[in-house]
Amino acid sequence: MSIPNKIKLGWRNYKIKYEDNPTDSEGDLLCGDIDYINEIIRLNKNIPLQTQELTLIHELFHGIFNAMGRNDLSVDENLIDGISERLYEIIKDNPQLFK
Repeated sequence: MSIPNKIKLGWRNYKIKYEDNPTDSEGDLLCGDIDYINEIIRLNKNIPLQTQELTLIHELFHGIFNAMGRNDLSVDENLIDGISERLYEIIKDNPQLFK
């Protein structure tokens, strides 16, 4: 899996930015986050590559649910963790599917 500099999600073009130890509004360390208004996905550059890849998928699911108008799902971290991890496993275990 290769992480691009930008990714199109629906009609939006999100920039992928790497940051040193990004935090949330409460100061908690993040692996990444998505900014819908500024169309930016931030990834923590200090975490392993496979965790960055998983985090990108995780943030994309936030964006997908948000774009669908399903804010109830876009904030459900348990749901997003579960589907992100399963999709990441499928991608890694079956690379021929995504050539």
